[in-house]
Amino acid sequence: MTLIVLCAGLADPLLAGVLNDPNTEARAGYLRVLGPLFLDAPLFGAGIGGFAAAGAGEYPHSLVAEVAAELGFVGVLLLLFWFGLALRGAARSPVLVALVVSTSVFSLFSGSLASNPEFWMSTALAVAMSPIRRGLIIPSLDRRS
Repeated sequence: MTLIVLCAGLADPLLAGVLNDPNTEARAGYLRVLGPLFLDAPLFGAGIGGFAAAGAGEYPHSLVAEVAAELGFVGVLLLLFWFGLALRGAARSPVLVALVVSTSVFSLFSGSLASNPEFWMSTALAVAMSPIRRGLIIPSLDRRS
């Protein structure tokens, strides 16, 4: 019983700390700017740099939200296609799957199109490992065959 009371007493300050965090408030403000940007041009978006041009900050700290506002529905579909290719390519390597998933989750909460090198590098590596490349004529270093 004492443990429950102690945990309940700790939950209030922790919850208040999260809710009053400037980052939480800023992200809510970013979403208030992103919504109208997307709704004004849902198919192709407001264009690269549209979020910064709206005066809300450099970037919204969410890759998907930024792509939706700046590149529209077409951009989101292309990003999802890229992510799907990356997962397919990474499927044979648990380490690569972990890299792709972890950098993708990170990109949902931080970074931008230009400032997510971990996401772009891990997904590019995974896409390069994709089985689609097997059909291409690529010189092999393996001379045994």
